[in-house]
Amino acid sequence: MNQTSKELQPMTDPARPCYHFTAPAGWLNDPNGTIYHDGWYHLFYQHHPFSDDWGPMHWGHARSRDLLRWEHLPIALTPAMDGTENGIWSGCVAINKLEQPLAFYTRSNLPSAEGAEGDFTQDAAIGSGDLIHWEKLTEPVLKREGASAAFRPDWRDPFVFHTQDRTFMLVGMTGVGLPLYEALDDAFLQWEFRGIISEIDAECPNFFEIDGRWLYLWSPFNNVQAALGEFDLANYRFEPHWQGRYDWSEFGHSDYYATNHLYAPDGRSILFGWIRGWAPGHGWNGCMGIPRAVRVDGQGVLRTPPIAEMTSLRSALM
Repeated sequence: MNQTSKELQPMTDPARPCYHFTAPAGWLNDPNGTIYHDGWYHLFYQHHPFSDDWGPMHWGHARSRDLLRWEHLPIALTPAMDGTENGIWSGCVAINKLEQPLAFYTRSNLPSAEGAEGDFTQDAAIGSGDLIHWEKLTEPVLKREGASAAFRPDWRDPFVFHTQDRTFMLVGMTGVGLPLYEALDDAFLQWEFRGIISEIDAECPNFFEIDGRWLYLWSPFNNVQAALGEFDLANYRFEPHWQGRYDWSEFGHSDYYATNHLYAPDGRSILFGWIRGWAPGHGWNGCMGIPRAVRVDGQGVLRTPPIAEMTSLRSALM
């Protein structure tokens, strides 16, 4: 295959989804930093632009006015070229009280020259008003020290949420449960450990209020799981009333994984997830699931249909 054919391969592959979001080329996995800001829905995602297999993670970026038609934007975050990090792993985007966009992510550090395992840290970058240009901060916002010293070295996937004019962060894969941190400053750069809100510990934790309840979603190297319950803010505990499987796709095939959440301007909870299941060799790999609206019905049952905007794409009945 000549170079021109190889460059065109991702665009001409007949097996590439056209109804679901895909990266321009290369590898795509977890949705990151999903947020509605200044008239745009933003979708960041784990991305390896130089291969259709997993590798050093970047943050790809796209935006949409309607959740249906997406504009690809320049890569938002790239690993450092100085040999100190091998990936910008999953995270979230939040707007601090100074009106600055912040991308929180896990920095995957390389092992030291002595061969010691590199500790992951939770880092941040400050963004431009349009969320296109980002500048990494030089110091992590969270390290494995103090209350978090016993966490796994590869703890990861920070998720920020707000309630009662307070801002909190969760981090997954600690090995001891789901830790809660609270922002102490308006810039969201100083955080204090508050406790373990749940013993359920996995990748890509999401935690948000929905129809008067709190929903905890997690990805445990298998189908996405969910729990509905109450968030006891006084004691920093999540008390689930219901727990079960969120997605019923067949894990190991075209499975749905690594959710990320945003609030639409009309108050709806919108969820994104990664669909995997393709072999390398086609110039692209992975897509996003159709955005889902998440709600709790009158009987307290979790419902997750496709977003209503999808109906505008339907043609007339045959």
